[in-house]
Amino acid sequence: VGFAYVLSVAAVAFCGCATVYALNKLMSPVVFGRFYSDLEYGKQVYWNLTIVALIPNVLVPLMELPDIWLLLTVQSWDANLVMTMAPTPSFLRAFGLGIGYLIFDLAGMLLCRSDLLASRAMGKDMYHQMIGHHVVSLMIWPYAVANHLAIGYITYLLSTEFTSVWMNLRWIHKALKQDKLANAAFVFVAVMFLLSYTVIRVIPIPWVLWLTVRFDKSKMTWYEAFVAWVTIPIPALLNGFWYNLILKGVVQMLRGPDKKHETEAKATELGKREEV
Repeated sequence: VGFAYVLSVAAVAFCGCATVYALNKLMSPVVFGRFYSDLEYGKQVYWNLTIVALIPNVLVPLMELPDIWLLLTVQSWDANLVMTMAPTPSFLRAFGLGIGYLIFDLAGMLLCRSDLLASRAMGKDMYHQMIGHHVVSLMIWPYAVANHLAIGYITYLLSTEFTSVWMNLRWIHKALKQDKLANAAFVFVAVMFLLSYTVIRVIPIPWVLWLTVRFDKSKMTWYEAFVAWVTIPIPALLNGFWYNLILKGVVQMLRGPDKKHETEAKATELGKREEV
């Protein structure tokens, strides 16, 4: 099983994502009614992209479970082995699916950029972070896998897709206006998001930083070593940054609505009534 296999899986994954997107765009008005139809066009695009994302969010970690188990039980504390382990067929399938999805999602965000930003489906900073994430991943990961570099680390990165299941389900609840603490389903999703993010993305941050420093780079070319030094810590640093924002959001939710905003909303509503 070679890199051509990865490309074929990626092509199938891209076509599958496009098909799911089209079907979801067709069925969402029927299934969700006005919840979907009343969304601005940019938010409808983001809704459809989010539904598509749930498929690789679930399948990619499942497909590479043997590799995750191997990494956890045997190789995680041998930095050189993590960075030089050979790709297995299960890893290549998961990797191909992930690459195909990244290409599709990147194309969707670029083609619908103005609509996504105008509707505030994504903040401008988050939009650019996601574009950067996709572009850098698509530039570096295929080269690394083709040359059997950093396979163990990429295995770990692919496993973090599991946290996106709960993040995307959380956004769907919010879009459906079901993001209240009285909603048991939303609370379950929110708790799973926080727990999975903590365990999978935050707790391993010291391991990622240790790995960056510890593994032997002497057999790499100068540009491979440079890219490794620069890019390997980036996901850990971003995860720490996003975790801080997540915790602030949790605290805000538990405290209830911001009193200032609540007062402003009441004043606005009172003004509308007086105008009538």
